[in-house]
Amino acid sequence: MKIDILTLFPEMFGGVLSAGVIGRAAERGLLDFRVSDIRGHTEDKHRKADDYPFGGGAGQLLSAQPIFSALRSIGIEPQGKREDKGDKGDKGDKGDKGDKDKKGDKGDKGDKDKRGAADCVESPSLRGAQRRGNPRRPGLQDVFIDCFASLAKTAAFSHSLTVSFSPARLIYLSPRGRLLDQTLAEELAHENALVLLCGHYEGVDQRVLDAFGFEEVSIGDYILTGGELPSMVLIDTVCRLIPGVLGSEASHAEESVYSGLLEYPQYTRPTSYEGMDVPAVLVSGDHLKIALWNFGQSLALTAKRRPDLLRKWLETHFGGLDKKRKQIAAPYVDGQEAAPLPTEEGGREKK
Repeated sequence: MKIDILTLFPEMFGGVLSAGVIGRAAERGLLDFRVSDIRGHTEDKHRKADDYPFGGGAGQLLSAQPIFSALRSIGIEPQGKREDKGDKGDKGDKGDKGDKDKKGDKGDKGDKDKRGAADCVESPSLRGAQRRGNPRRPGLQDVFIDCFASLAKTAAFSHSLTVSFSPARLIYLSPRGRLLDQTLAEELAHENALVLLCGHYEGVDQRVLDAFGFEEVSIGDYILTGGELPSMVLIDTVCRLIPGVLGSEASHAEESVYSGLLEYPQYTRPTSYEGMDVPAVLVSGDHLKIALWNFGQSLALTAKRRPDLLRKWLETHFGGLDKKRKQIAAPYVDGQEAAPLPTEEGGREKK
């Protein structure tokens, strides 16, 4: 996936994009980041990239011109101009087709008969030999070499076409946008390219969003000083869903929210630390008891902290549970949102 980031503070992204899982994925070529400095595209002699809003109000807005220029520098045009470009391209194709047919009719008929099959393999390998003073007729080896070279060029060309015509999805990080959740993250993970616009001050000139068709995305109901941190959150949650980025493809399947329930508590060595012991069931070796205990813990924590998630989960999953898990989950169906935590046996504590 290719991700372009437009920001006033490109220096904020260095560590985030080069460290940890995201950095390793970028090194392996799974992710391609490009950070553009909006201020570097301003035409103002004082390098201003913002101005006061019409109609008054506190703060300043990022101006349209430097953002338009920054987007054009990475090959993104306003929506209307993108459509015009496509129409022109279609007309050109028709004209080229006619020219090609005419040229083909004139030259191909007689030339093929005169030149014969040998002319079809006037190859780099043959031309190289002739330049070295070693004129010879093309052999079978040359034919195969050049056929494969031609196929490779064709494949490379078709790949470049695929990439160049895959539209990037344009996202403006904004508190008034669609909430970033797991559903949206999975949706974005299937895109070939993203362009993230980081606002600052009081936001950006609305004409930028309208002209380029930006969709607005929020990471929560609170205000930050700029869109840089939200864009980092989006990058992290989206990129980890791309195949190959995480060490194990299954590692996110059981995580909080992804499975529909909050994740159960986890422990590591030693089994006892400063008087606090790991629950005995986790070191019992009984995999069924451990699974039931984990399930019960997830239900209890979700009921206590995110009852909205639990209600959705029960509506879609309760009917498909096995007998033992249904017994653990049944009391929550009755609306007990702050039920006691399960015991080590997987059931619930008795009062």
